[in-house]
Amino acid sequence: MARAPRSQEIREASTGAPGAGPYFLKLYVAGSTPTSTQAIEIVKDLCAAFPRGELEYEVLDLQEVPGLAQRENIIAVPCLVKVRPAPRGACVGLIADRNRMLVKLGLPLRPNENRRKRKK
Repeated sequence: MARAPRSQEIREASTGAPGAGPYFLKLYVAGSTPTSTQAIEIVKDLCAAFPRGELEYEVLDLQEVPGLAQRENIIAVPCLVKVRPAPRGACVGLIADRNRMLVKLGLPLRPNENRRKRKK
């Protein structure tokens, strides 16, 4: 059996069995523009709304990896793609409304709601 790349081993070790762990997103940007920076901040805020370790993301700069947009079928940036679990979902452009973004990606609405109720 082929050995998994080291980065994949680290991700699986921190989240459990392959495919059974947290949500995994990829954010595609183009360079270090203000729009790219804003998109990264929006995704960081989105991740902060989930319990630690439940939502992971990776930022991919299409200017640094020629041909990646074509291979991944990315036609506009910024583009946030839910890779895991299936089904795949995508959100193109900047969306500051967190609930709207969650719906587009197929993620649960208000993930911290239960934790807030317990604290009261």
